[in-house]
Amino acid sequence: MKKYSNYMKALLVAVAITGGTAIVSAHDTVTTNDCCYDSATATNSQNMTANMSSMMGGMVNNMMNNQSSANNSSMHSMMNGQNSMDSNSMHSMMSGMMNGGMMGMTATNSMNGMMGMMGHMHGVDDVPALKQVQQAAKPLAIPPMQKGTVDENGVRHLEVTAQEGKTAIKDGALTDTYGYNGSVLGTTLYMKHGEKVAIKLKNELPEKTTYHWHGMVVRSDVDGGPHYPIAANGGTGEVEFTVDQSANTAWYHPHAMGLTASQVYKGLAGFIYVDDNKEGALNLPHTYGVDDIPVAIQERNFTADNQWDYEKDYNADGVYGDTLVVNGTINPYFDVKTNMVRLRLLNGSNARTYTLQLSDMSPMMQVAGDGGILPWPVPKQSITIAPGERVEVLVDFSKYKDALPSLVTTNGTNGTANVLNFKRGADTLTAEAKVNTDMAAWNYNNMNASDDLTKPADKSIVMSGMAQNVMINGKKFDMGRIDFTSKLGSTEIWDVSNADPGMMGMMHPFHVHGVQFEVLSRNGRPVDAAEKGLKDTIQVDPGEHVRIRLHFTKPGVFMVHCHILEHEENGMMLQLEVK
Repeated sequence: MKKYSNYMKALLVAVAITGGTAIVSAHDTVTTNDCCYDSATATNSQNMTANMSSMMGGMVNNMMNNQSSANNSSMHSMMNGQNSMDSNSMHSMMSGMMNGGMMGMTATNSMNGMMGMMGHMHGVDDVPALKQVQQAAKPLAIPPMQKGTVDENGVRHLEVTAQEGKTAIKDGALTDTYGYNGSVLGTTLYMKHGEKVAIKLKNELPEKTTYHWHGMVVRSDVDGGPHYPIAANGGTGEVEFTVDQSANTAWYHPHAMGLTASQVYKGLAGFIYVDDNKEGALNLPHTYGVDDIPVAIQERNFTADNQWDYEKDYNADGVYGDTLVVNGTINPYFDVKTNMVRLRLLNGSNARTYTLQLSDMSPMMQVAGDGGILPWPVPKQSITIAPGERVEVLVDFSKYKDALPSLVTTNGTNGTANVLNFKRGADTLTAEAKVNTDMAAWNYNNMNASDDLTKPADKSIVMSGMAQNVMINGKKFDMGRIDFTSKLGSTEIWDVSNADPGMMGMMHPFHVHGVQFEVLSRNGRPVDAAEKGLKDTIQVDPGEHVRIRLHFTKPGVFMVHCHILEHEENGMMLQLEVK
């Protein structure tokens, strides 16, 4: 399907609205990388974004809900570059557009607003490219591992303090950052299946925050959602829970209402390593910082004085940076000291999705996803990872005699961008255990063989819209409203859909708190082997329908939302009560 620039998208809409005549003046220039609101334009930009989003929402809702299947098929054909759309479908589509968003807009501000708004929306083809920073390579920063102390009752005690800091990231001035137990990002929290964990929380930030344990199966009162803020300037709290899941890579980040996106952008994120007694039988690399490496992939924009200015960079469809920052490091490299290295990859960005591969296109071996070890290892030449997702891969360096490949990500029309370079360490180890390839040892998560592909779904989730008009099931988030209820101990089938049209829609990463789930099918077809493991965050492309199976083991009110953080804060979130 052909991809259109934002200028062409606006022009196409304008042509349709004016009956075939495009109205374009000299000041209608579109700058797709200008996502900065100033005081003179903020209100107009926000209003035009809402109007355009409402217009498109009206179009989609009208076509999805009020048209015949034949007309919907015609719309689908048009989206895919075919010319089979009849006049009735076009008339209905335009009526939906007019009813959905053009009411109350003057002839002048409608076009100017749409054109201006396009500079503040990300479509399928205008994500800012990543650039190479001309500064010396640095060793990959490895966050310290915090194992805490285990008392006589077997309770593991950990501490997490959110604080301000100044960090040397880019050559020149220090960057003002947020961090957990340090100036940026956070210590890696270690915990083990079956043990009780007590975490003391302190907030030294000048604003409230929460502590969300993303990927942990815990009660909602300790999950760290927006209902449980910790006060600014010294507020404290404590959470206790029992680790009730297999070994996996989870992470923690803020989830305060209206502050999640900005606080993550300023640096709040940390890894959680969940261990168990079964994973050891697989002989996976497990020496932290040597052959078991946490890799948090993010990107940021830097001002002239090396600051991260979230307000300046704000975009209602997601804040994208142009500079990769991996574990808080620009141009990082890692000294390889073993033949086999395990990379625990986290997409910690607000909105950007990465497609990762080795620079020589050798396959990596994916061994785990969000919820832990896969039923079997899966060779992958490339892996796409959305915001909030985690993937664990093994890279075998034994076949390389000289230079080692790099981990890279696709970078639009600019080829690839380096994520992490590998160098041969001076003290390379030669003796190491080989990974166990016994399939019986791998499949210890005991996935249910029944695929539940044909039974009716217990719940349907429909994500739609862009910018300020994002919704789930036609509603914006309301903390005072419970959207769904599920019975504690039950298992449910959910159908999750992205109603956005492919031509202008966005992929929405769908995340459920307090539970892990299985992905059963995509558009009615079996999923890739790499999605056979437990998940808590999945990619849902425009027009895609994903079926998942969830088992509810913890009570409370949980968030369900898109993990593009700006979409979440603009209302693409609902509340699920498990009781």
